[in-house]
Amino acid sequence: MASDRETSIRRGIEVLLSLGSAEAIEQGGMGVTRISETLGREKSQVSRALKALAEYGLVERNRDALTYRLGWRIYALAQLAGEPRLLEETAPRLQRLAAETQERAHFSVLQGPEVLTLAPRRRTLSSFTFAEVAGITTQAGMPRRLAA
Repeated sequence: MASDRETSIRRGIEVLLSLGSAEAIEQGGMGVTRISETLGREKSQVSRALKALAEYGLVERNRDALTYRLGWRIYALAQLAGEPRLLEETAPRLQRLAAETQERAHFSVLQGPEVLTLAPRRRTLSSFTFAEVAGITTQAGMPRRLAA
């Protein structure tokens, strides 16, 4: 059982790495057939790995082109672990926006019915401090106070 799980994990990592290749980035993604050719794996194995990765937001499927590309959750994980250049560029703008509006500001992306927060910016109001954590998803929806 342990070797099956290790193989599944290894397959998923190989798929992620192939979607991060120059070829995949230049072409805006890769299809199951191309990924399986690149990795020397069965299409059914690659397809199952992609399905699991998509469930966690690690890859996105382009239904029109029938291709996959890296998902936004990968960028959220990278922000937690690596050099977050894009997020570092965003931080001063978010801070300024939060100060000007006296509201929380977030760099987020819509991911299906959820919003994935990549960079939260805290604000302090009276004795309460509000904060959100990068990489957490919440249900997408319009706040009640903004609804007309």
